[in-house]
Amino acid sequence: MIKCRESLERALETLFENENETILDTMAWALAQLLEGKEVTTHELQALPEGMDALLLMDEWRLLQPVGASLTKAWEDVSQLLSVQDNLKLTLPAWVKTLVRIACR
Repeated sequence: MIKCRESLERALETLFENENETILDTMAWALAQLLEGKEVTTHELQALPEGMDALLLMDEWRLLQPVGASLTKAWEDVSQLLSVQDNLKLTLPAWVKTLVRIACR
């Protein structure tokens, strides 16, 4: 996982060159955890350094979605990460999972 996380950090640095290293590290951690099938929740992510900013950025770029989100709804209907007080389990959309796998090779 360490190699994957380092690869993800480099990929994220390319995409989000103006973001600070802590946000990118938190994002890489979350993406690597989810790729391995481990559970990540909104509360867990928010508790990490720069976690709220990382969650906001990943939500804006649609890198995460709540578990059980419908694939047929508009993103605005699906993206509930910040609009509810619940502790939502997160997952990777299929296209993000594919890109994360490629980045981890």
